Amino acid sequence: MSRDRFVAIWRYLHLQNNQAADVNKDDKLWKMRWFLNYFLDRFQALYEVDGNVSVDESMIKFKGRLSFRQYLPMKPTKWGVKVWVMAESSTGYVTNLQVYAGREGSIEKGLAHRVVMELARPYYGSYLSIYMDNFYTGVTLLEEMKTHGLNACGTVRANRTGLPKNERLRKNTSMEKHEFRVAQKDDLTFCIWQDTKTVMVLSNHHDPTQTGTVNRKKDGANHVPLEVPASLADYQKHMKGVDLLDQMIGYYGFQHRSKKWWRRVFFFFLAMSCHNAYIAARSVGGTAFRHKYRGYKPWLEDLAEQLITPHRTRAVNVTPPSSLPASPSPTLPPSPAPSAGSRVDTPPPQHDCGKVYDKRKQCRECLLVSDTEKVGGPTVYGCKQCSLPLHIECFGKHYRRYM
Repeated sequence: MSRDRFVAIWRYLHLQNNQAADVNKDDKLWKMRWFLNYFLDRFQALYEVDGNVSVDESMIKFKGRLSFRQYLPMKPTKWGVKVWVMAESSTGYVTNLQVYAGREGSIEKGLAHRVVMELARPYYGSYLSIYMDNFYTGVTLLEEMKTHGLNACGTVRANRTGLPKNERLRKNTSMEKHEFRVAQKDDLTFCIWQDTKTVMVLSNHHDPTQTGTVNRKKDGANHVPLEVPASLADYQKHMKGVDLLDQMIGYYGFQHRSKKWWRRVFFFFLAMSCHNAYIAARSVGGTAFRHKYRGYKPWLEDLAEQLITPHRTRAVNVTPPSSLPASPSPTLPPSPAPSAGSRVDTPPPQHDCGKVYDKRKQCRECLLVSDTEKVGGPTVYGCKQCSLPLHIECFGKHYRRYM
């Protein structure tokens, strides 16, 4: 695509009709409100989380003029639009989110409390386990979440109201390294653990008598398991969903610059939807999906190819016969369409080896064996029907795998 054509398309990219009569321009996000709502509905309808999620904030980089632009000095992205995100702990799949558009009303109290309850509202009564950091956790919040059928756990600040007043459970109390103490009141369990710094955890669903393990270096040796309260062990295990999402979006995000804030949010949502689609496809694809895509990057490249192929086919002229590479196998008729009851991931009945890629890629069969059994390095050949890179020598293994 030429530069001028891209600029022309980019100029007319809009998510909202500015002249529509039903637009509420008092909403700071009116330029993309319907777009956000549509994506959230699809995220929640297409995938069911495994029971553990984490709540944290994410940042969309933007340094232009904007009334609700935020500055978070402790984040890698310090300037931008803040987004409250609820993501599955094991995969980073986003189940709900809110774009923070600034203070609501003249004075807003209990911001963290409101955010968590609104993010968790679709899961009332499901006893979903929600993990959060000390910005959100409080006694009042965890008690209210318990009444709505939600499990919650998170680190807590020492100055929160309602915490135990016992001197042995204060932050500045004297404790040995890796020593912990536990207290309980009604459904709430409080623990304090002395790591490099004092860590305080509050939970509304953990048994105070149960313990777990975390890995720490001890006496300069390798990581060794240490016994800690179960609430602290589960917090360390499950408080990573949003960080995993930020990591994947950071690797393969859309970094096109723009002076318009909603375009930056649009690209953030586009990258997020790609990540969610990959997680959902992997959960139902089985071994065939994992064999075809060894990670997120190959799947993302395949998605981009499928999106641009129809447009590229119309735009590109037919290649002269003299420049075409010799095909090692004859062209076969297209495969019949699958019947109504057939599996989607069933491999095609015909397989042909030929030159498939312009850039060399790792052979899929060689990735499944040890280094001593590999045939060679990257290759431009592969299976035409499966779109998998394969050495010519490895094609027989691939053929027998599906026959």
